[in-house]
Amino acid sequence: MSRSNYRGGMNHGFLFSLPHGFLSTEKEKHMIRKQSIVSFIFAMILFIPVFAQERDQNHGIENQTILGQFMDQYGFVHQPLYVLSNKPGALPAFMTYGRSLMNGGPLTVRECNLVTLSAAVANHSPGCIRNQIRKLKRMGVSEEEILQTILIAGLLGNTTALQDAYSTLQSESITVGE
Repeated sequence: MSRSNYRGGMNHGFLFSLPHGFLSTEKEKHMIRKQSIVSFIFAMILFIPVFAQERDQNHGIENQTILGQFMDQYGFVHQPLYVLSNKPGALPAFMTYGRSLMNGGPLTVRECNLVTLSAAVANHSPGCIRNQIRKLKRMGVSEEEILQTILIAGLLGNTTALQDAYSTLQSESITVGE
């Protein structure tokens, strides 16, 4: 058929391939449009779970790879990483963010790891402390430097406890002999 045999000779969406006169009333045209929309929605309902399942499988494989690499490198995996692995894209984004902080900026990788050890000490995280000490030793950082970092972090971490205790003492107006 030549193009002139089609309604208006132009592309009108789904009507472009219907012969002239096929739909005679506006009601029929509306019905076809409505059926097309319903068909589209039905197709999406059927196929979105397939796409989501494929995405989730890829997400699961990516997370397992990241968690496996972390386990191989450090010998353990932190619980928060497992939690992040339950949300698509969260774990890879978190790991990328962490790498960008540790590998960019004015601090050396050595200095970043000493700061990380300080944070681990301040947060009372035995796994992180062990991980950072191992990492720093592999980097050639001396035990004296590691110990000084731990002591400084402990000093600063303890000031909060001391401040809380002192504030409580003052607020209770405790005097000797009471």
